[in-house]
Amino acid sequence: MTTTTKSTVETLAAFLDCSPDELHPAKYDFYGLEVFELGNQEYAIGDDAAAYSAAKEYIRGSVWAFNASFLAGETDLPEEAFEAMQDK
Repeated sequence: MTTTTKSTVETLAAFLDCSPDELHPAKYDFYGLEVFELGNQEYAIGDDAAAYSAAKEYIRGSVWAFNASFLAGETDLPEEAFEAMQDK
């Protein structure tokens, strides 16, 4: 997990138009990004490299959801077209 600096928390607070004191660190991270809570919302923060790495890991962990049925529903193409690509 990355270490969040005071200025990073202040930047998040300015973005959310709140006081840094209103942001509470979560007890977990999101693929290495620190997570802060404001009310019932959560915000994962990090620099560009950390965000890219977290997104990459999240996609790797979610790739199973991109099955033929899901892709067909999202694209209006027949499910068989995606099944044929899986066989290649």
